[in-house]
Amino acid sequence: MLNSNQSLTDPIEDVFEEISREITIESNRDVQPVQVIQEKLDAILKKIHQKLFIGNCFEDIYHQNNSFVVISNFVHSIQHTGFVTKFDKLEDISRNPKKFANFDYGSINSSCCLNSNFLLGFDSGDLVVVDDELYKITSKQYCHNLITKVLADPKGDRLVCSDFDGRIVLIDSNDFEAIQYYDYAHASSITDMIFNQDRNDLLISSGADNQIVLWDLRRSLSDRPATILVECNVQPTALDWPEKNIVSFGTETGQILQADLRNNRSVVSKHTLFSELDPKMTENDCSIHRIRPLIDQCGDLNYSIVFSANNHWIFDRKFTRLLQHQEYPKQIEPRDCLQLNENKDLLIVGTHSTRSYFENILENFDFH
Repeated sequence: MLNSNQSLTDPIEDVFEEISREITIESNRDVQPVQVIQEKLDAILKKIHQKLFIGNCFEDIYHQNNSFVVISNFVHSIQHTGFVTKFDKLEDISRNPKKFANFDYGSINSSCCLNSNFLLGFDSGDLVVVDDELYKITSKQYCHNLITKVLADPKGDRLVCSDFDGRIVLIDSNDFEAIQYYDYAHASSITDMIFNQDRNDLLISSGADNQIVLWDLRRSLSDRPATILVECNVQPTALDWPEKNIVSFGTETGQILQADLRNNRSVVSKHTLFSELDPKMTENDCSIHRIRPLIDQCGDLNYSIVFSANNHWIFDRKFTRLLQHQEYPKQIEPRDCLQLNENKDLLIVGTHSTRSYFENILENFDFH
């Protein structure tokens, strides 16, 4: 079992070591320098696709049918490639894959799981669906550019994806045909979306236009079924919907706020996660990029984990108590988590192929 913050050797380094041994430029070749460079780059990319089975930046992780599935990106100045990699055991991650797939659509920016299938949103605007054996079922370009979020409604009937231009697309999950395109759903990039867990027709989105918007999908598709819930002073970057009338959201300045949808949508609580800001910290350092609910020992969603560039925090879901905080080295960014061992343990994955394992972390929280 992994210890906290254990990092394995980056498989990317092994590939580039082999590339440096095998790929050379012969000085006596009668070709132009540009041709030589192009040939070298082509050889590098070919070698990457031959040797790599996982990227150097982990984005998401799933535990399904007794297997672990890691969504990752190979990120390099000359190439961005998304990978889906399946492992039999936790200890196998990064070294012993069961199956893997990569696609020529760029990086995977968002993913979700639906009926044993994985939905992958790429920076090309393509949505790719693969089955649990990682074979591609279908793909289609729904968005103008980078897909910022893809998710399924609670019943699994419909999907939504959003892009960097502020478009939201409603998709039938049976035939993957687009039901409706909402162009300019936000005036700029959509940062997050979340469904109401009790209603598959209510969706909340947040955008770089500083707005949080409620979408009532029961309304006629010819109408714009949107209501502005909150207009913020700063950009909302991550969403949670813990109660029917309460929405939680993180901001680019490192705050967690909760708004009451009944009381003129007013902010009822605010928590600043960085009490003493380092002058060298950027907005990216402070920005909250994900809020995820965690399951307690009774099977209820009573906790929330919050991710920023180099930190995670665990709160009770009403954000009245901070239960745990972990800071990571500057180069490490935690991206996603997975509950294991009857939800007592927490595995966190991040950039540079890192994994952090916290044993019995949730068992130690006396919530009730």
